[in-house]
Amino acid sequence: MSIVLVTIINLNWQGQVFAIVVAPLLFVPIGLIIMRNNSNIVFSINKAYLKHALFFGVPLIPHALAGILNSSINRIFISKMVGMAETGLFTVGFQIGSVVLLFAAAFNQAYIPWLFCRLKLRSELLNIKIVKITYLYFIIIIFSTLIFGFSAPWFLSFFVGKSFQASYVYIIWIALGFAFTGMYYMVVNYIFYAEKTHYLAIATVSMSFLNIILNYVLIKINGPIGAAQATTITSFCTFLIVWYLSSKVYKMPWNIFKLLKRQ
Repeated sequence: MSIVLVTIINLNWQGQVFAIVVAPLLFVPIGLIIMRNNSNIVFSINKAYLKHALFFGVPLIPHALAGILNSSINRIFISKMVGMAETGLFTVGFQIGSVVLLFAAAFNQAYIPWLFCRLKLRSELLNIKIVKITYLYFIIIIFSTLIFGFSAPWFLSFFVGKSFQASYVYIIWIALGFAFTGMYYMVVNYIFYAEKTHYLAIATVSMSFLNIILNYVLIKINGPIGAAQATTITSFCTFLIVWYLSSKVYKMPWNIFKLLKRQ
């Protein structure tokens, strides 16, 4: 739809927005029909399930809105405080850096079922194994992201034109911020498992305010690179706060010194 509306009908950015809104709406009835025909699903209202779904899902609305704000606020600040040309460079750097998020999100989607199945067993030995895997993941994602970020000037010429190659300065900061997001994925799962999503809403919304403050202050001090630095700092702080909250709602043997003594 985007290709047809933008390139053939010439609706410009409005065509992209229209496609983003309409395409999912078209697939909702298709998905419902497929589920009904292939899964023997009976559509009925269960008050207990509805209450549980609302208790679990409603706090995720401000959480999702905060995520949208955090992903776009930096470009708004750069546009207003620096200029549209620099916003374009930042956007290119953001897109390249988001490769880290792509891999982190894909890994998390595969990891969640494995994690939840083992948490149900309530085994101390399994929990220790899970924590060790988590710490190993932290090390791998940080080091691989640093390699990716610092090698950006070399491979950037293959993906973008000369006018956008200056965007490499943003990539290391954006990629590192997404690495912290990947680490956040590994600890936020315990909040979902414990169904304490209101803690998550409080954490992410408060971090959105921090992100706004950091963007303004760091752009004033360091220029447009400050927006990327604000993203990294916010992602790191979000990871730490959510890790702390997850340790409160679901106990895991996070003490690395005790883990080392047991080896």
